[in-house]
Amino acid sequence: MKIGILTFHRVYNYGAVLQSYALQKVIKQLGYDVEIIDYWCDYIYRPYSIENFKTKSFTDYIMGICGRIIYNFRKKKTKRFQKSIQYSPKVNQNNIKALNDRYDLFLVGSDQVWNYPLTNFDTTYLLDFITDNNKKVSYAASFGVKTIDDKYKETYAKLLSEFSSISVRESTGVSIVRELINKDVPMVADPVILLTSDEWESLAHMPKEKGYILVYQLGFSSSTINFVEMLSKKTNKKVISLPFPMGKFIPCKWGLTKGPADLIGLIKNADYIVTSSFHGALLSIMFEKKFFVEIPKNTAFMSTRIVELLDWLNLSDRFLKEGKATIPIDKTIDYSPVKIKLNTIRDESLQYLHNILKGKEQ
Repeated sequence: MKIGILTFHRVYNYGAVLQSYALQKVIKQLGYDVEIIDYWCDYIYRPYSIENFKTKSFTDYIMGICGRIIYNFRKKKTKRFQKSIQYSPKVNQNNIKALNDRYDLFLVGSDQVWNYPLTNFDTTYLLDFITDNNKKVSYAASFGVKTIDDKYKETYAKLLSEFSSISVRESTGVSIVRELINKDVPMVADPVILLTSDEWESLAHMPKEKGYILVYQLGFSSSTINFVEMLSKKTNKKVISLPFPMGKFIPCKWGLTKGPADLIGLIKNADYIVTSSFHGALLSIMFEKKFFVEIPKNTAFMSTRIVELLDWLNLSDRFLKEGKATIPIDKTIDYSPVKIKLNTIRDESLQYLHNILKGKEQ
């Protein structure tokens, strides 16, 4: 059976690349022929386009362009990492219907593929181009928002009701699907969890540096940088920042050109990680590191999954509050119960994935 995965993969965003790699890798391990559908969504991949200018605020438009510029610094190393991923021929909205006969199953996820502000409500990610509804499934898809605007609800409901199987990534997604189509759907693990820490470590490019604090920010936060500055002074450790410190200048080494393999190695080798990234926190946990998380106001809309993850693992004390830790900075984490929970959700999610794929073979 041949499977096509529709997800975000063209952006040089660490999380997007890691989750797409992991999902394809796991499905291969389950014994299937699988490709990432090389779909080009102009609204996402061309933030400088006229369409983006028309629909976004000026600030969001400029930030989108700046983000694209920053991502370009890591483009070379990201493409090198992506060489291990198998892709379909490149397609767009005009010709993606030609893939209907290429795959026995279309799987959408595991990113914010159903986030209508992010995609400009591109219903391709709701698999509207597929003629056989039995071929439509999702794995850990995310809406990226807490509620759906009324003007989109009818279309969402129609297209979601056509899926033969749906799973989502956050509890908010469970609630949205229930409201739209009156159906309870499972919440499953992000694909990064589906690979073991040993598997991730095998992909890592280890840094030469030792004894450092890694800062991995998704948004501007002076309070995060203030905390890092304090942590550096108290521990006498240098700072490495990806892509650079956002919110305030501090002496550090910038990681503008670091690719996904570098990120994995930097987390694995760090003494401390301070991050606002879900995948940054997740890999810190999988590698059993000392870490802290602060969510800047400009990324708070994406915070559900990271709040749920830390709460579920009883690690909510790792959150910073206005740039201050609520626990001693050198407090160690008992990872024994954490490992048990991660292994449980990994096993359950792998079994779910196996079941929906196996069911489509029959």
